[in-house]
Amino acid sequence: MTRKGSQDLIAIVCAFVGAAGVRRLVPPMDGVPVVFMSLAGAAVGLMLARAVFRVLNDKDAACAALKQADTTKSKNDAEFVKRPYDDGKGGQV
Repeated sequence: MTRKGSQDLIAIVCAFVGAAGVRRLVPPMDGVPVVFMSLAGAAVGLMLARAVFRVLNDKDAACAALKQADTTKSKNDAEFVKRPYDDGKGGQV
């Protein structure tokens, strides 16, 4: 399953869980149909799913940044070792 497909699946599950949770946890209100409470719960579930996706994307970005930093550090270390010894005397020993 692709990343987009798994995100869609997680969003749908969160929407259903949110709708069921609000219908069970929030007491019925006068004049508010159950359908609207379910929609509100689904919206809460989708907001939770977006927060989870944001955390996962931040984690992926942090891992990529660490890999980039390691690569740059290795490259800089290799270039430093390759440099000829220069004591500032213009090539005289």
